[in-house]
Amino acid sequence: MKIVGVAESIQQTGKECAKKIFFKCDDQCMVEACLLNLKKHGTVICISNQVGCSQACTFCAAGLAPFIRNLTLEEIVQQVDQIMERFPAFFEDRFEVTFMGSGEPLTNYENVKSAIDFLAANYASIRKINISTILPYLNRKLIDDFKQYRGRMHIQYSLHFVDDRKREEIFDRQLPPVQDSLTFLDELAECLDDRYANNYILFDKINDGEQDVRDLAQLLSEKRGYLKISEMSSINKSKLQRSKNVERFITDLKKYNIEYDFFESLGQDVSAGCGQFYNESII
Repeated sequence: MKIVGVAESIQQTGKECAKKIFFKCDDQCMVEACLLNLKKHGTVICISNQVGCSQACTFCAAGLAPFIRNLTLEEIVQQVDQIMERFPAFFEDRFEVTFMGSGEPLTNYENVKSAIDFLAANYASIRKINISTILPYLNRKLIDDFKQYRGRMHIQYSLHFVDDRKREEIFDRQLPPVQDSLTFLDELAECLDDRYANNYILFDKINDGEQDVRDLAQLLSEKRGYLKISEMSSINKSKLQRSKNVERFITDLKKYNIEYDFFESLGQDVSAGCGQFYNESII
């Protein structure tokens, strides 16, 4: 596996920047990662764990692409190794690694878990490891395996919809009920000393109304997680549209006293934004 290309975003704000990194595997599959410098989090490496994705989320480029295979432990770790070697100036301080590129981490669990173990053991400068998941299964093994990373791991749950039927329609598969998932996440987050994020991309006229806010207020009441909202990136072939109701939605969140964080995805001009990992050689 080696780096075969870099695309640097020109949509930079101050010291914030984004670079899209293209890798070619030994079997010629393409894999993408992203190097970010963010005001709130500092340096972040966003890595992939699959070629394509085993899920079929209709708002994500990887989900709309064919699933080819899981990445190996070595291929996951090499993304971090090679990015650090190529861009040493970004790593003069501590940094974060996020499993938010192509692939659902919990369907490549053994390789992802082994990669986390390796990175945590060999890179003292990693401040935190982040995992973004739709939780295709709820397994006590996650708690037993991850509790050793208390204070060093952050979970992000791809919520996006309160209603299970609507959620499964957009994700195009049967998923664990939202209530069961949040109960499980509360337990996992307590073990990690973490407040998990409920990721919520705003889609036009689908999940961005006041009733959706009321439903969120009821769902998240007394839960350990908070709401992380963002606008949809531009995704080729997706039938979903970016919300035109963002400001009103935020006003309603405040009215119903819902704790939230607004995340602005950098690098969309070079397809380095959230959901824009195309693995271009297979599209």
